[in-house]
Amino acid sequence: MRTGTAKGTAVVWVESLRLQCCGDPFSVGAQVEWYLLPAEPGDRAWLGEILDRRTLAGITHRQEHHAGSQEPEAVAGTVRRIRVVRCRYAEVRGSAPRALRPVPESTELAEASHVHGWESSAEGAQVVGYLVDLETPD
Repeated sequence: MRTGTAKGTAVVWVESLRLQCCGDPFSVGAQVEWYLLPAEPGDRAWLGEILDRRTLAGITHRQEHHAGSQEPEAVAGTVRRIRVVRCRYAEVRGSAPRALRPVPESTELAEASHVHGWESSAEGAQVVGYLVDLETPD
C-alpha cells in the first residue's frame, strides 16, 4: 500500500462491519493512520439509499482494510468529528433469498465522542457506519 498525506479535512465513510472485523476503536481528538480510497460512484450509489444528497455529497473517502483492485493510501490525521449512522431496514417483497433494503428517510445521524463498532441500535434503527471528519496535515 502506498503512504502519503491528503491535505485539509476528509469526510470518511467507515463501515460498521469493517470496524468490527478489522478496525480499532477511535475517538474525537485521536491521532489515526487509516487506509483510504476516494469515494467512487459505486460507493455513492449504495450510500445514496441511506444518506440524503447533501450528506452524501460531502463524503470524500472511504476507509479500507482489505486489498482489492485499488491500492488504498495510508493517511494520518486527527479525528475531529464522528457521526454514527443508523437506519431501518425492511424486507424486499418477493425476494428469494430474503433481502433487506434501507427504509427511505429512516436514517438518523448522532454525534459521538468515541466509537468501537458495537454501538447499540435504537428503536429498530441499525448502525450502518460512521461519518468521520479527519483533519490531515497541510
